Formats: sequence, C-alpha cells, structure tokens
Amino acid sequence: MPSPSADGPRISNLVFDPSDTFVGCTVTMRFHYQAADAEITGGLARWSVAHGRRLTIDGLALPRDAFDGKDAGDVSIPLTLRNTGSYRYRVQIEDSMGRRSNVLEQGAHAEVTWAWWIAPCAR
Repeated sequence: MPSPSADGPRISNLVFDPSDTFVGCTVTMRFHYQAADAEITGGLARWSVAHGRRLTIDGLALPRDAFDGKDAGDVSIPLTLRNTGSYRYRVQIEDSMGRRSNVLEQGAHAEVTWAWWIAPCAR
C-alpha cells in the first residue's frame, strides 16, 4: 500500500461480518471514513490468504460510488471468500486531491464444511 498522506482522509473501525465463514459465502467489509475538504474518489483493498504454506495475494479497487460523494460516512462492501484459510485485509482510500488515508488491517477466516448438518451459505 502507498504511504499515507499527513493531511489525507482517515478511516476507522474496519470489520468483517461475519469474520468466520465458509468458502463461497459473502462477508460484508465495513469501515468508517472521514475526509476534511475533498471528495473521496475511491480506494484499494488488498488481501492475502494463507492456507498452510501457500500464500495468495490479490486486490480490489473500491468504487467511487460506495462513498456517495460525502465527506464522511460508513461504507459496506460485499466480498466473496473463494479460498480456505486465514485472510488478512488492508484497506486505504484516496481523495480528489490525491491524498491517501491511513491503512487499516483486519482478518477473516473461511473454511469448507464437511458436516451435512451445517447449512452452507446461500449462494
């Protein structure tokens, strides 16, 4: 992730709901943002997922419309966890002046259910 700007927007309270789920299920990434004097133009979520010794790294551009042109608010973005393992997410946003926010980090976990009595998520 790029270095944060000293006077850039700020993000806080990064959570995943639920934080533990099954592969193929959707989790919702939520965080609060606040910008001083510029519109949020988007952001970036990068993640790594570790399964044993295997590490996969990927990313996602956060859409501008998720911020509704507001200078502060809460963002909810649905994500589908496609691999088993422990996920580590890093999130950063950027404003229209090119300033980057602080970086938040949070984890989630996905596994495969082998028990027939545990209902998988709705796909």
